[in-house]
Amino acid sequence: MNRVAERHVRARMPSAAPARLAALLAAAGLAAQSNEPPPVVRGFEAVLVPEVTSRLASPNLTTVAWGAHLAAKHRVTAAVPALRERLATLRDSSSSDRMFAALALLDALVQTDAAPDADELQPFLTDVTRVPAFALLLRDRERNRDALRAHFRSLDDDRAWLEWRAAGSALAETKDTVLVHDLLAKLTTQIDLTVRDQPSDGHGTGRRTGGGRGRSGDGTLDVPDGHPPTVLYRLSTTGVAGATLLVPGKEPIFLLRHVHTGTPVGYGSSESHLFGAHQRQRRAWLVQMLGDEARVLPFGPERGGTVLWHGDGAIDSVVEPHREAARDAFRATVRLCVEHGLVAEADVRELVPTIRVRLFDERGDRSVPLPELPDAPRPEDRR
Repeated sequence: MNRVAERHVRARMPSAAPARLAALLAAAGLAAQSNEPPPVVRGFEAVLVPEVTSRLASPNLTTVAWGAHLAAKHRVTAAVPALRERLATLRDSSSSDRMFAALALLDALVQTDAAPDADELQPFLTDVTRVPAFALLLRDRERNRDALRAHFRSLDDDRAWLEWRAAGSALAETKDTVLVHDLLAKLTTQIDLTVRDQPSDGHGTGRRTGGGRGRSGDGTLDVPDGHPPTVLYRLSTTGVAGATLLVPGKEPIFLLRHVHTGTPVGYGSSESHLFGAHQRQRRAWLVQMLGDEARVLPFGPERGGTVLWHGDGAIDSVVEPHREAARDAFRATVRLCVEHGLVAEADVRELVPTIRVRLFDERGDRSVPLPELPDAPRPEDRR
């Protein structure tokens, strides 16, 4: 081993016994003379394991965090059992240092390519520990299938957009039947109907579209004295340097790692997407699982049309044919999934689509207001 390499090994070593270091370097030199790969990495990890595990066994969570930090920095895979065991002890801990110790342990498990069970990760799928715990949950998708299903269901339409996408994509890869049921159950369509009192001249104003929604959260963490650097994770659609690919595909999702020194540590997240993005994504997963058999589902996210007002107040009777056409399209979509073995007919037989109707008033004579439809917003007056 040359002097540069020797200095590098010494610089990375924790406070270990000099005799162990000397033996390690001597072994590397003998291996080099015999043209074999030097066992520096293997020997280095052997030296680090007791350094890590002794700290993990400490009742002091700051010391535990340092042990996890050491395991993460040097990717000490042999310490994974001890890391998992120590994480389990934090499940019901009420210590004020619990969160920082958990962050360090989860980071170490991510960096050592560990694959903990869902039960180990469940208590940490919240707050600032949420993203690394979720990334670990994805490591063994088959074993953690039930937990992924539950986590996917727990994410509503207004929060954790990328996490929802990542969980759904993981399940869609395996053509999960429960996912198919959930996707069908939450499909909706919006029917935008323009109301006129004379036939259209072909120059209607059309539907109003656009807008978006998002989620943001931020705050600060006051790191206790003596703790190692704080590592936070977030999901991103940008594969910057150092990013880890979490979900492949046309719209990949990456895991980003940020190391923070000092205190306080600022954290935040912001996710935005266009209105209707969840509906489009649900349909995209169904199309993906159907394969070449379907490029577009019969039950689309939006429908439109024009109805004529006759002044008799029976607006519901002219809207109903549009609703029935949407129901037919939903039944055709369900039938397509059943015929291709994505879901059992008995499991989806009772599903009823969500159909929303909006009326846009483009009548020339508005002296009589349009009646309101049940479960529909007030008609919009397009003057």
